[in-house]
Amino acid sequence: MYTENYASFSPRPRVYGPNPETRPVPLRTLYPEWLREEDYVDLSDARGIIVDPTSGVSQGHSYTAPYISYGRSERTVNEQWFIKYFPFPVNTRGHFYFRVHPQFPIAGALRFRLTQKPDPRGETFAQAQDLLTQYGTPWQIPLLALASTSRYDVVQEALRLDGFFPAGTLELCQDMCERVEQRKRVGAFTQFVYNTRNPFYLDLRRTKTGITLVGQKDLITLDQRELFGGVRRDKIKSYLNPFYSGIILCRFEAAEGQKSVHMRVLRVIEPVRMQRRYIGPISQPVVGDYIRYYGKPMPFLAEGKDGSPGEYSAWTYRDPTSPYAHLWDWKLLIKRARNQGVHLPWDKEAVPPPSAKRLSL
Repeated sequence: MYTENYASFSPRPRVYGPNPETRPVPLRTLYPEWLREEDYVDLSDARGIIVDPTSGVSQGHSYTAPYISYGRSERTVNEQWFIKYFPFPVNTRGHFYFRVHPQFPIAGALRFRLTQKPDPRGETFAQAQDLLTQYGTPWQIPLLALASTSRYDVVQEALRLDGFFPAGTLELCQDMCERVEQRKRVGAFTQFVYNTRNPFYLDLRRTKTGITLVGQKDLITLDQRELFGGVRRDKIKSYLNPFYSGIILCRFEAAEGQKSVHMRVLRVIEPVRMQRRYIGPISQPVVGDYIRYYGKPMPFLAEGKDGSPGEYSAWTYRDPTSPYAHLWDWKLLIKRARNQGVHLPWDKEAVPPPSAKRLSL
């Protein structure tokens, strides 16, 4: 496996696999129009470490250093928690940039644009593709993950200098992450789901992996036991995984007239095998169809039969007067920026930060 949805807390001793070759990433700017040849990096068969663009020195030491890896795997080996980081694929050459989400400011992310030519100006950058994960989804480190740890302070500072966010915005994202319980902490490889129709993948064999729903001010992290066992909330702790193996790409879709969602299978990444002699209510996943429960579309995030609240309401609730409201509304964020005198990077009045100017003159 190349990625994990979130790292499960474990008291077991940690053992790290051999690290890939590390190459410096001089992070001067993350706004595409300010990128230059100096920002071009080759991470083929390596991982990156963010360095100061003037001194070439990285921030942090050892475990806290700002490494950027293609993926990570975790498994138990001899009562120890074995962690391995994977290098970027061959021909990973191009530029890191911050991708602004068209709907929700909070859903932005650090991405890598594959540009085989060092100079990104002109049509080179616009016509190129973003790096993908092995599951066909864009490789990225979401804004919430960047705000969740001091490891990425240097990235947060680059976002501030570029003017992507007004003061206080990143602090609100950090606050959301800090309220997540330790055993379900979020990180670079967390799959954040902001709304219905947001694709995500599930490794059906690994029941302790899952997704994180992003509510207006809270993160709701669910592993697969909680997702598939949610139909019978009193049975979650005794949930028996109906799947022996398989990886699927899927998305939630609103269930008409209900406070719940259905899950549609978009693609089978690795063939799905059910447990031997399984005769339970969950059907074999079929591409293009919903996950089915007793032949009907299975409800997810729904209220319990005992009236206990489901995750759907907390996930979709929006209060326009909330201090977090501007994280979900570009008009509110732009208004907040104007009130602070902050120019977003695409504003006519915006200028590149000194770090970007220094090498491009």
